[in-house]
Amino acid sequence: MSAEAEAETLVAEAKPVPVSRFARELEHIHSSLEDVKSRVDALDATVSMLLEGFSRLEGEAGQAKRLYLIAVSIGEWKRRTCRYQRNGLCTAWRVSDGTPIPARRDESGVARPDVSKEPLLCALCPLYEPR
Repeated sequence: MSAEAEAETLVAEAKPVPVSRFARELEHIHSSLEDVKSRVDALDATVSMLLEGFSRLEGEAGQAKRLYLIAVSIGEWKRRTCRYQRNGLCTAWRVSDGTPIPARRDESGVARPDVSKEPLLCALCPLYEPR
């Protein structure tokens, strides 16, 4: 079979895609990847900053916990030695309804702080007097 006859038996139905089109697509993909990389780098910096912040907060939380435990210890001592504490209630203060302070009613029906449940109230109390 001659070259002419072979050429007629195989006929291209599609035209080849120009290389320039692939080059443009590759440039677009490269540009998109650069954009993704810059975003990932920015997120990486943000994550590092957040981790540093969390580490700082963890240290501050530990410090706050130590301060809280000291205040509770002082409050428990003041509660045991205060002249206004009777049966776990503080008779130096009245508590209004709806106040977030734990309270119980005394024998006369007055709502009083329940210092047996919240020793911090005693630690911070300006009315403390020893028995």
